[in-house]
Amino acid sequence: AAFFLQARQRGLLVANGVAGPIESQIRNRDRLKKPSSLFSNLPSKLLFLRLPGIHLNRTKALGIAARLGRDSRGLLISAAVLFAVAIAIWIANWITFWIEISLASSRQGLTWWFTLVAAIAIAKTIHEFAHVAACRAVGAECREVGVMLLLGIPCLYCDVSELWTVSSRRSRVLVSAAGMLAETFIAAFATLVWVFTAPSILHDVALMLMVFCSVSTIIINANPLLRYDRYFILSDTLGVPNL
Repeated sequence: AAFFLQARQRGLLVANGVAGPIESQIRNRDRLKKPSSLFSNLPSKLLFLRLPGIHLNRTKALGIAARLGRDSRGLLISAAVLFAVAIAIWIANWITFWIEISLASSRQGLTWWFTLVAAIAIAKTIHEFAHVAACRAVGAECREVGVMLLLGIPCLYCDVSELWTVSSRRSRVLVSAAGMLAETFIAAFATLVWVFTAPSILHDVALMLMVFCSVSTIIINANPLLRYDRYFILSDTLGVPNL
């Protein structure tokens, strides 16, 4: 009954004619169910709390991004070239990198921390919107984008559950990988900014974005043991739902 109720609320199930026994069961269950208090399921809410999100309209920006996403081969080639250039730059400047990363990490100014947090937030927003654009590009809709609290830390999420209607396994894998590809692109672009700018806040923020958008993506999103992007990539690659 809970499954059918959720499907109805999300618009995935449409009933025609007189309501059947499932909806009667749902109504009876809701009448008998005690009203939930603020502190019900408190332990699970402390670990994971998903706040209501918004449904994205067919904005012009998303339409352009979706059209770009359809040319996945060109985007992947461009990203691979940029990433290779960034790796070459990092190898050529690896001594300078380790010296400057320690200096940037020791900064204490309020302006520095505010700029760094804003840059990371923008990077994570681009990560989620890459999933949305890729989902639109393969013909599915992103029903919700919002914020969830993971161990008390606010994180963005996007609901691409409609992706199951896409029959192409390759398309589903690309949608799951879109966020990591976007962060890899940001890390590579930040490398170019870092190497071509003089010491400044922009220089140091680009350096920290290099590390954050590459290391965090590998440790968290690319870890198949966590239920994030790589988990769903592996699930679609192997053809095994719910690993």
